[in-house]
Amino acid sequence: MLLLMMRVGTMKTISDMTLLQKRDYLEQSVGAALLWSQPIEQGLKAVLTYVFKNPAEVDHADPYKWLANKRTLGRLVGEFKKKVRLPEHFEEIFNQFVEDRNILVHGFFEHYDLYKSQDYENAIKMIYRLRHNGDVIHNVLRAIL
Repeated sequence: MLLLMMRVGTMKTISDMTLLQKRDYLEQSVGAALLWSQPIEQGLKAVLTYVFKNPAEVDHADPYKWLANKRTLGRLVGEFKKKVRLPEHFEEIFNQFVEDRNILVHGFFEHYDLYKSQDYENAIKMIYRLRHNGDVIHNVLRAIL
């Protein structure tokens, strides 16, 4: 059961929320999720550049220039997975993060019909999973740096 903190500090399950509360919670969560995903992308670039690249080859004026053909999150994760052998459950977390983030950024309304209460619940669960997986990935990247 997923408990969510409401504005006034009370805890509710998604199914106990009114449609208006679900909408408000989702609107806040979508913006926050976009912000959460940015440090992951920047962290991947930093790890790939400063941990796995020869320091003499790094152009300090434009350190991420060599990643120009790896501009998508999926490609950055793919490059990272070539360099780091991840346990299977971590690989699943990375893959799910990319999938959820891509849905959020590129296909949210294709996956969720916000005229349906159940789709609000599913969208909130996806955002929660994105945040949780992002926290795990952030900790993996921090451990490497």
